[in-house]
Amino acid sequence: MFLFIVIAANAQTTAEEFYNNGNTKVLLKDYRAAVLNYNSAIALNPNYAEAYYGLGQAKEKMEDYFSAFKAYDNALKINPEYGDVYLSMGKANIELGEYDKAEDNFNNLLKLKPVNPDAYFLLAGVKVRQREYAKAIELYNQFIELKQDNPDAYYDRASAKVIVGDNSGACFDLTRAKELAGTKIFKEILVVCK
Repeated sequence: MFLFIVIAANAQTTAEEFYNNGNTKVLLKDYRAAVLNYNSAIALNPNYAEAYYGLGQAKEKMEDYFSAFKAYDNALKINPEYGDVYLSMGKANIELGEYDKAEDNFNNLLKLKPVNPDAYFLLAGVKVRQREYAKAIELYNQFIELKQDNPDAYYDRASAKVIVGDNSGACFDLTRAKELAGTKIFKEILVVCK
């Protein structure tokens, strides 16, 4: 009888083990198995914010953005200062076309972590979608102050500058993006930098 109890106790898996298994499954790109593991972790510990975050990440990889959003929302209900969740939730909201909500997510993250380049970059993209190009340029400026070697930021800022009529500024940005990324934007330079 004692042997049976010991074996049964060893066979039980903890919420943390399910969570770690979920993380491993995400790394292996087995997202369905990851979801099962995260759900098992949550069933054992309904206040496991990290498991909800992992669940959201797996759902996002499966392009199930609504379910990802719900998982992120649950993580924030447990831990409202879980900064990474705001970034991921904002990305999910972008995919859902919920730009105002994405903006709120990124602004909430910036309140928690004012030096977060990814939040500035993604928020700038939201501002472009909302046709607030001057604000987008300001946000790209903030991103570039933090990460000067990102060609996408220069390219995207150049696009916004073209729209507001700043072709010389756009030309500078496109040239810088070309220096950082190579020749993929050569046509744009020829058109803007005549």
